[in-house]
Amino acid sequence: MILLLALLATSQAAPERAMPAPLAAGEFVMPAEHTATLSNGVEVRLVENHEVPLWSLRVVVRAGPEIDPADEIGLRSVTLSMLDQGAGGLDAAKLAASTKRLGGSVGAGASRDTFWVGASGPTDTFGALLDVWASVLLHPDFPADRWTIQQRQLIENLAAARQDPDAIAGRVQRHLVYGASYVGRLESEAAYAAITAQDQRDWYSRYLDPKNAVILVGGDLSLDAVVDALNARLGGWTRSESSLAETTPTPLPFDHEVIYVVDKPGAAQSVVRTLLPVGDRSDESWWGLYLGNTAFGGAFTARVNMNLREDKGWTYGARCGVDDGAGPSLWNCSTNIQTDKTAPAVSELRREIADVVDSRPITDKEIAFFGSYRVNAFSGQYETPSALLGQLQDIWTYHLPADWVAQYIPRVSAVTPDSANSALRRWLQPSHVSYLIVGDVARIGPDLAKLGLPVVQLDVDGNPLEPKP
Repeated sequence: MILLLALLATSQAAPERAMPAPLAAGEFVMPAEHTATLSNGVEVRLVENHEVPLWSLRVVVRAGPEIDPADEIGLRSVTLSMLDQGAGGLDAAKLAASTKRLGGSVGAGASRDTFWVGASGPTDTFGALLDVWASVLLHPDFPADRWTIQQRQLIENLAAARQDPDAIAGRVQRHLVYGASYVGRLESEAAYAAITAQDQRDWYSRYLDPKNAVILVGGDLSLDAVVDALNARLGGWTRSESSLAETTPTPLPFDHEVIYVVDKPGAAQSVVRTLLPVGDRSDESWWGLYLGNTAFGGAFTARVNMNLREDKGWTYGARCGVDDGAGPSLWNCSTNIQTDKTAPAVSELRREIADVVDSRPITDKEIAFFGSYRVNAFSGQYETPSALLGQLQDIWTYHLPADWVAQYIPRVSAVTPDSANSALRRWLQPSHVSYLIVGDVARIGPDLAKLGLPVVQLDVDGNPLEPKP
């Protein structure tokens, strides 16, 4: 019994752990970027990497969900998902078989601020895979029968998402941060049901236009080979006179602490997220915020995870990150907490945020250790053509400096404890943080009320069940 009490006392005291010595910085050289213009005026950007015989390619358009009609939210995404469901007279099964036989993939996707149609594969089947990609890009069939199947699946998936705590948190987070703006608008059963195959054809004709596109390529290819292959396949893809206006989403004001709760009766754990818009990557203090947050909550051995997981044992993991896009970035911490520890976990998060900007700033040892972690993890991100492509897309989409990747290691290495703490004090204002919780209100509600913050209950789509404070 004496030994047990001693162990408990030791765990509750949570002594500060010694930081491991930082590793020496690894060397990283970003492959050079080459550019050209196709005969139809589309710019091509290529980053060569001949270490492995693989390549990846995307035609990218800078446009987010702002182009969706108000009564058909999701039209952009579903149209893109239909491109490989039939094209050039080949049905979905034959298209899939063709790409599989060639050892590659062809498809389309969308992020918050862009959409793309891409392909990837081994170098020796580049031409054949590009034929399939060009067919999907230029000659989609939009078969109504395939849309009927996919439409039903989307509606069923949305119903399932309304029951999943993590999916609920993701949807509600968008609505809390961006409100009724285009980023905050949520997909609905009614919107999916309203979309027709003809709507998709009309969207495709209007928005998949080379006037607004760039082609990004990475991997084991030369610029001349890429340009020749693309000119041969895209010669008939002509530019219109219309241009898409760039938009930047604006977050709602975050000027006081609020706890938002979505009821999930019977939940064994609670999804807990902190929400706070911060500066974007054009701000000089972003690098300090980035590395300071890494020490605070952006790694396994960072403060937040060591507190909630290692010291308390309330969660399998907790992470904080800076989510970047067009406009202000979003700082958030995310964790799943056992139900009876939900309110204590919120208290701990509040304390950690207050401490890091006041009584317990980031230390020299933390900056040295987490700086070496970021530097040494960086080069490993660019071992594949798709990773190179993703970075090219980020630079083009957000008008980042051309040397953004090359300057990553020097900029991270230049962050000091003073610059990190200055950025954290500037952006992580404790009195402005909101907390989103998806959990069993009957069990967690009374303890949350004792925290002394406004508590607003929401439905699964983020709509208040009572007036906001």
